[in-house]
Amino acid sequence: MRGARKYRAHTHTHHKLVVDTGATKHMVCAADRGMVQHPLNPPTGTVIVANNKHVTPAGTNHASGVALDADDVERRVTMPDALVMPTFSNSLYSIPQCVREGHRAVFDVVHGSYIEFRDSQHRPAYRIPLEWVAEKKKWLIELVRDNSAQAECSTDDDDTDKFYECRECEEDSTDTHVPRERAVQNKSREQYNYLMHCRTSHAYGHLHSKLGYADGELWYKGQKKCVCRTCLKVNGTHAPAPTYSDSDPTTYVGELVHTDTKGPLDCESIGGCKYQVVVIDDYSNFGMVYNVRSKKDTLASFEEFRNLLSQHGHKLECMRSDYGSEYFNNRTKDWCARNNAANESSPPHRHHANSKPERYWQTLWNMNRANIDYMHEHRSMWAITSKCNEFVRNVMPIGRNDSIPYTTLTKRKFDHRALRIPLSACFPLRENKHLNSHDDKREQKVLAGYDYKSPSYLVYHTPIGTTL
Repeated sequence: MRGARKYRAHTHTHHKLVVDTGATKHMVCAADRGMVQHPLNPPTGTVIVANNKHVTPAGTNHASGVALDADDVERRVTMPDALVMPTFSNSLYSIPQCVREGHRAVFDVVHGSYIEFRDSQHRPAYRIPLEWVAEKKKWLIELVRDNSAQAECSTDDDDTDKFYECRECEEDSTDTHVPRERAVQNKSREQYNYLMHCRTSHAYGHLHSKLGYADGELWYKGQKKCVCRTCLKVNGTHAPAPTYSDSDPTTYVGELVHTDTKGPLDCESIGGCKYQVVVIDDYSNFGMVYNVRSKKDTLASFEEFRNLLSQHGHKLECMRSDYGSEYFNNRTKDWCARNNAANESSPPHRHHANSKPERYWQTLWNMNRANIDYMHEHRSMWAITSKCNEFVRNVMPIGRNDSIPYTTLTKRKFDHRALRIPLSACFPLRENKHLNSHDDKREQKVLAGYDYKSPSYLVYHTPIGTTL
């Protein structure tokens, strides 16, 4: 037979492709992942399934397998630009795309159903039979194996048609040198995505596609439900915060800030803190967390946040909180009078009226638990990981129109490739010390956060218990 390939014997691993006349593209499920070439390319959109639900593919690339034709000869079944769908139970072979590629599909229960593959000159090459499964009412293509292993092939000496050229042989003859600027793109995307997922404390992976970086630098497959061990273990499913608002939207930074106090926590931090105070700007969604020893230090947190706004040309005009005693007392009243700031409260026993801080605590502590579990640290490290995750949240596109709170407040851009895993080991230089030839030039510390005033990292020195 013309152009027949002869393959080295392999252990057969059967795959079933469901022939779908409604799918506009070929789709590969997680069980058939070996059919797809690596690395994956970022997806360009979503797939609408039968219940009108939008599902984001994990990526796209060419896929192929090997099936037996009508003469029991192994033939390649190609699936160009196939979508990888981890949530699907079966792989789908798209008939519309097959026809667009110039092939022919025949469905005939009596005389036999098959897909006729054609060469570059639109001449019939070979036919792959289709199997009808009556109980499932589906047409199937049975693959004897995928192309995860290298296959040796040969064609007849007098046949040079490009349609029968072997892709593996072409790839072996290409130059293996990769330019340095494309090194990130050629990494395993799944491993790199998981690394960025860890750097953002297992919380903001699905937002990376909104940051506008080049493909391969911060690409993430966009899954809404993470299945890594840390997320499944420490974070549950939370109901969305109610969309309650009794006022018009704010129009500038500092017009309204939300605040809340959390504590006392059952585990005291390494710095002796048992409470946390959060202050969130309503317009930019920029938030700061302050670890305090008691509720008496709440007013100092307000003053620190007001100074931060003043450094960037903004003024705090109004703050809203629940009706707690740390917010409504004589000291706070005098502070508001000196700084010409109003003090509002949500209705008593109506926490959803001040929902921004409540949702902030859920997000922050999901990230805190994930960091502590992932790095195998003690629970007393929550104060340090809170400052790391506070910064991570502020540099994510969670503001209005997918804006970044850090950029809205400071007018500066942040390079997200500078993010590091919170509580990870780091080795800063030992500065301002007289070192001899035998002394170490660096010492091991723990990443404790990021500096808002400079591109420096904050580190925690375990022996002396201070943040540098």
